[in-house]
Amino acid sequence: MWLFKPLGFVWLLPVTILFWLFYVLPLWYRDFRFCGFVSFGVARFELVSNRSWYARLWRDWAGSAGPCCIMHRRGLTAHDLRFTLKHEHRHCMQQYCFGPLFYPLYVLCSAAIWVYSWAADDDFHAYLDNPFERDARGAAGQPVYIPRRLWPHGRNDRWPWW
Repeated sequence: MWLFKPLGFVWLLPVTILFWLFYVLPLWYRDFRFCGFVSFGVARFELVSNRSWYARLWRDWAGSAGPCCIMHRRGLTAHDLRFTLKHEHRHCMQQYCFGPLFYPLYVLCSAAIWVYSWAADDDFHAYLDNPFERDARGAAGQPVYIPRRLWPHGRNDRWPWW
């Protein structure tokens, strides 16, 4: 079992390099602070300022930037930080499991849910009902099912990315 994590890290190395080039390194100089490792191969970073335009773009975001790091904004409460770390760590583990296929699978799941929800006029949300998101919320102890009345972008917004 100890062999799977290093092999997963090697398998995801191309994706890891891309995420470091486009997420971590542009913010490293003055906007990021390294906080330690969450587990093998998963580092934690905190966004401590928003001086650059790139940092301002990500200021309210928390997420996993590829399989190797979790980023979050400074000032999260201890309660929110605990859930955020568990949630995003699960996404990192999903990436170790599915490898480079994780990203197309995630987008295809969301697109399929969006198409189905409009065709069937059903209460599905492309982001909240994505199986990867449900799994991560379950691993973090967050509610897995989010009813339509609690959708963050409104009752009729099924696609939150535009």
